[in-house]
Amino acid sequence: MLCASCGADLDGDDAATVPPSPRTQLSFQARRRRRTPTDERRPWRWVWWAAAGLLAVGLVVGGLIVGELGPFAPEEGPLDPVAFPADRYPSDPEPLALASVATVTSREPEAGRTFDPQAMVDGDPASAWHGDADELPTGTDEKLDVFFEQPVWLNAIVVANGDHADADAYAAAGRLQQVAVRFDGGTVIEATLLDLGRALQRVEFEEPVLTTAVRLEVLEVVAGDDRSDPAVSRLEFDGFPADASDAALAEERAEDRPAAGVITLTEGSPQLRLPGQD
Repeated sequence: MLCASCGADLDGDDAATVPPSPRTQLSFQARRRRRTPTDERRPWRWVWWAAAGLLAVGLVVGGLIVGELGPFAPEEGPLDPVAFPADRYPSDPEPLALASVATVTSREPEAGRTFDPQAMVDGDPASAWHGDADELPTGTDEKLDVFFEQPVWLNAIVVANGDHADADAYAAAGRLQQVAVRFDGGTVIEATLLDLGRALQRVEFEEPVLTTAVRLEVLEVVAGDDRSDPAVSRLEFDGFPADASDAALAEERAEDRPAAGVITLTEGSPQLRLPGQD
């Protein structure tokens, strides 16, 4: 068979490959030139957009780091301690007046006895506050918050640990063993209480601490024969009422790093309102 265009023999082993016509070659190259610039620019466009996005994220994160904001904000540590000016308080420590006391939980009344937090500070050794571990929110320790009538230099805490109504009540209820005492300004002092029976214990600090309130965080409890909930029959504080200049400083520290929390009244009983509660 002969080619209709050039007359070449298309049959047999000696058939030759016919090169494309000049017009066909030029048309292919023209199409290639028209297509190549757009196809080659499109991937680079996305690369530039990605790079710009990464740069913007880097600038935002860098700004948060430099400004110590958001997740890069430093944790709030305690304020610098305030030295006790002993020369301005030459007298001996005295009992300190309380404004209020509250706890996270309180055991329900039973057998004619009530176990509200006021029982710790009513002066009656036969009364006692009892916590209720079943009512504690998950992951929360029991807390005892005490507010003073005025800012003070707190020198010592006196505790009647457990229920001192009688020997059976003492054995049945739990007793405080390890507590963290928190003051305004973020200062925390851990104290260990002993299982001494129905005797008073005195926790005295190396130096009086300036504060408007204290929080006792219950870290460990000695379980009683019947209950593991802690009980306290008496809670007293002694120290020095702060003078005007120290009182102003105490209020500033309390506003910045308060020792105690917010109190609400639940069925007539003072109770601490924990973060996240309505």
